[in-house]
Amino acid sequence: MAWSRGLLWLTLAIYFFSSIIYIKQELIQAKQNNNRKIAYLFQLGALIHTFCLLAIILETGYLPIKNLYETLLLFSWTIVIIYNLIEYLYKFKVLGAFIIPLNTIAIFYASFLPNNVDNLPMEMRSIWLSIHTSVIFFGYGVFTLAFCVSVAYLIQEKQLQEKKPSMFYYRLPALNKLDKLSLRLVMIGFPLLTIGVLAGVIWSGEIKGVYWTWNAKQIWTTITWLIYALYLHNRFSKNWQGRKSAYITIIGFLAILFTYLGLAFLPVEFHDFTQS
Repeated sequence: MAWSRGLLWLTLAIYFFSSIIYIKQELIQAKQNNNRKIAYLFQLGALIHTFCLLAIILETGYLPIKNLYETLLLFSWTIVIIYNLIEYLYKFKVLGAFIIPLNTIAIFYASFLPNNVDNLPMEMRSIWLSIHTSVIFFGYGVFTLAFCVSVAYLIQEKQLQEKKPSMFYYRLPALNKLDKLSLRLVMIGFPLLTIGVLAGVIWSGEIKGVYWTWNAKQIWTTITWLIYALYLHNRFSKNWQGRKSAYITIIGFLAILFTYLGLAFLPVEFHDFTQS
């Protein structure tokens, strides 16, 4: 436990300093800085973040999936990995000024949450539970990036309409590039979400003998799935692009936040893998 906690604090420190530098370079500093050292620092944080998750796996014997503490670390890790890939492929550095601070806040919050080692009952452990949770959180990570890209699209569009471009305008890609990137991300996230839900259904049937109970978590997961299904349907059948698609992507992400975090603070039946 000491190893994973120590790595967690080191990850948090690196992400914190990376956040400050990204915000300064991408949102405050007038002249764009192409220095790669900040990217290397952030990537070092991602590497230590990975070691932190591996330490938890070695300490517990299963993937970090059983509680809010562990899933926050997993969720934020998927966002970091996907963002690094996008920055490498699209040179979309300005997105880091939003993603890295959000990740820093998530890990800072996680650092105050309790985490008891090895409290996942043996009868609850299954390969289907690991697939269900890990695949869904990869999907959530992809949708988080799609959300940020959609917000950037709306900001860029507003500045174009008002014909008052700010410094931020020149850091963002063209509207059509943002729109296409958002679509690609949703097209990746949707099958991941689908596979994750199906794996969860199989796990529930295997462990509990009931495939679907329509509890609050399952209902909101279904709503989230339908929102992104609507996005793809309208995108390809009605040729919805731009602002309309951006709004649906944002609504979908808000549904994810409520499904993942909002339900945890409400007096409703919630996913708890520490009890059978």
